[in-house]
Amino acid sequence: MSMPAVRLSAAPKFAQSRLIAAASLKVMVLEWLRRRRSRTELANMTDRDRRDLGYSRCDVDAETGKPFWIP
Repeated sequence: MSMPAVRLSAAPKFAQSRLIAAASLKVMVLEWLRRRRSRTELANMTDRDRRDLGYSRCDVDAETGKPFWIP
């Protein structure tokens, strides 16, 4: 029994969309990890380090208080 031509042509598109979704998810998770790491480093900086970068204590508190999924 042969499969209809429509199903055969749709299969690669479905596989391609799954790959794109997987790649997008990977990029999103890597960005979340980067934000978490950056905010942790910022929270652990000394006052002098923060001043050298031009951040006030309020800037640091505002940034480190955000959840990782918020840019």
